Amino acid sequence: MNLAVITRTEAVQDIADHFADRTAYLITVPPELITEMAHLLRHVPDWYCYLNDGTDAVLRATDPGTLLAARTATSLFGIPCIGVLVIPKTVKAATIRRIFGDTIPTDGSRNVLTLQGPDDNEIKWPALLVEALDIADPAGAASIRANQTANLS
Repeated sequence: MNLAVITRTEAVQDIADHFADRTAYLITVPPELITEMAHLLRHVPDWYCYLNDGTDAVLRATDPGTLLAARTATSLFGIPCIGVLVIPKTVKAATIRRIFGDTIPTDGSRNVLTLQGPDDNEIKWPALLVEALDIADPAGAASIRANQTANLS
């Protein structure tokens, strides 16, 4: 299993760097989809997922088994974790489309993908991602905060 505990600052900076240099897809993963994502990610050759509950400690999982174990552990303690999945753009857009069923431009112009749970009417924005946008795209972060305050997790 590959699991690391890193600081919030490290995770936010990594996400901001990927957003700024457009080298990875950043995918929001609401708590209710983490288990499903772990199963789907078995078909993706390179990825990692940050899980956070709003504290300074961030879990970084790099394989499906670890992601499932982390999700199970946080669920047992009633800790609501939300994820930011990072998939390098070296993984083909066709693979991402097949796994997530989302339209991914082949030119790599879309960085952020948002997933919603089956009962969600709105996107749950991981605070880690919004904090990263504070660094890489302050106007985008401000827009999310202005329009989605109730959905920041």
